[in-house]
Amino acid sequence: MSNAYDDYYLDITSESLGIMFEIAYYKEHLDLNDFFSKFLDSYVCRGFETGDPVIVAGKSASELFAIIMNQEPKSYELNEMIPPEYWAGYTLAIVQNRLNVTFKELVEKIDCNELVNLYFPYSEMDVSKIIDLYKERLGII
Repeated sequence: MSNAYDDYYLDITSESLGIMFEIAYYKEHLDLNDFFSKFLDSYVCRGFETGDPVIVAGKSASELFAIIMNQEPKSYELNEMIPPEYWAGYTLAIVQNRLNVTFKELVEKIDCNELVNLYFPYSEMDVSKIIDLYKERLGII
C-alpha cells in the first residue's frame, strides 16, 4: 500500500493536526467530532489528504484552524505535555497517510472522541498497532 504523499510532509501534517485538535478542545472548547466535521468540509482537509505543500507547509496550525473555523487567526499558548487530544490528531494524520484513505473513511470507523479514549494503551505502542486497528475496522488486509 502506498502512502498518500511523500513522508517529507508527514511530520508537518501530523504535528499541525495534533495542534489543531489541541486548540479545538482546550482553547476553543469544541467537541472534537464537531471540529472534525468542519475540517472534513474544508479545503484544508483535501490539502492534508494529498500533502499539498501550500496547505501543509505554507501555514501554521493556528492559521489552518482559523481557515477551518472561518475566523481570524489567533495566537495560542499550548500545553508543554502532549495531551490525548493532540495525540489523536497527530495519529489520524499518520494513519491517513499510511493507509491512503480519506479522513472521512477513518472517522466513520473510529470517531475522534473514541480515538482520544484509545490514548491508553495505544500512545505507548508503536504506531503500527493503531494502523492495524484501523485496517481491521476498514476491512483492509
